[in-house]
Order: sequence, then C-alpha cells, then structure tokens
Amino acid sequence: MSDSLTSYKSLDDWFRIVTECRQSGLTDDQWCQINGINKNTFYSAIKRL
Repeated sequence: MSDSLTSYKSLDDWFRIVTECRQSGLTDDQWCQINGINKNTFYSAIKRL
C-alpha cells in the first residue's frame, strides 16, 4: 500500500482497505504499520462506514 491511502478516499475505497486489513490475519495496528496508514485515520474511516 502507499501513502496515498491516508489522503482522501471514498467510503468504497475505505471499505476495501478495512476488509483487506481484517482478512489479513494481523491486528489492525500491525496491518496499519506495515501499510503506512495512520491508525487514527483507519479507525475514523471505520466509524464513517
């Protein structure tokens, strides 16, 4: 994943990202760290979903 994930994304984009994370077998924290996504941004997206 790239840094562009932390820029504006549609809810469809975030749904895909969250699904990928949750299916990875990693914790949210581990997955976000590996993919360069700010954990707070990730959880904000989950709240919007």
